[in-house]
Amino acid sequence: MPEGRKFLESRELNRYERPESVNSRLSRKSRKSHGEEIELIQSDGTGLQEEIDAARAEIEDQGRRPRLDVFFVYFSEWRHLKTLLGTMSCWFLLDVAFYGTNLNQSVILQEIGYSTGKNEYDFLKRNAIGNLIIAVAGYVPGYFVTIFFIEKLGRRWIQIQGFLVTGLMFGVIAGGYNHIGTAGKFVCLAIAQFFFNFGPNSTTFIIPAEVFPSRVRGFAHGVSAATGKLGAILSALLFNYLSGPKIIGLANVLWIYFACNILGAIITYFVIPETKWRDADVTDYEEWMERNVLGRAEGWKTREGRWSWLRGKGL
Repeated sequence: MPEGRKFLESRELNRYERPESVNSRLSRKSRKSHGEEIELIQSDGTGLQEEIDAARAEIEDQGRRPRLDVFFVYFSEWRHLKTLLGTMSCWFLLDVAFYGTNLNQSVILQEIGYSTGKNEYDFLKRNAIGNLIIAVAGYVPGYFVTIFFIEKLGRRWIQIQGFLVTGLMFGVIAGGYNHIGTAGKFVCLAIAQFFFNFGPNSTTFIIPAEVFPSRVRGFAHGVSAATGKLGAILSALLFNYLSGPKIIGLANVLWIYFACNILGAIITYFVIPETKWRDADVTDYEEWMERNVLGRAEGWKTREGRWSWLRGKGL
């Protein structure tokens, strides 16, 4: 199976000489979306078959060894490494709170007084009903709301507000643990589940798939996901231990989840770029040209100057 066009064009930037994909003609198109003028950059694929043949020859020559050198060179620049650290840390912080809550949701329902009954049957029935209500009212709708609003509000905004509202709900339960009734805690838990999914539980795996160029995307997304799962494992192992009455108790565990969500919102605000209508491969190509070909070209420091140079070269 031949590689995709975008990946082949992106991989050309791994070379030190001028990439073959420069021979492809670039065109600029504009479209309006929700009143905003959006600039799209497209390639007509000129010379693509030659790139495919060259890529196949390179694969046969190198085997299937991962190009870790490309990964380390790309992330040797702080602006790229900062984004990677942001996606890793946000995914980690999310999974600490998300899996700590979801893997132990039945325990939490029992602790807040919802799962009660005269016998084991009543207890299990209440527990099942509580989990079902939270799933139907919070967990599942959050995903559909994200799908509807993600192109309107943007990934970054959804992630920030999701972290903040979820953190607020955990803070309300923890702060008023001895004063809020069972119904109030249950409602806060359902709202937290809604904004988990209308928030970072959706965007933490969307943003790494869009913010990194094709030549490092798979590895960068994998590193971010693996870091998130470390948070999930950590939370799963420590929840039952820490939530015990002789350690710190459930209320203080929820304060930890509160802190994770607030920290995730702060990191997103300062580190994570918006990826709506953003083509990471185009950005990567412009950075490559600036660094390797046009670094001394007059006017290259501005976006319009870069496009003027490209048009002058017939690209």
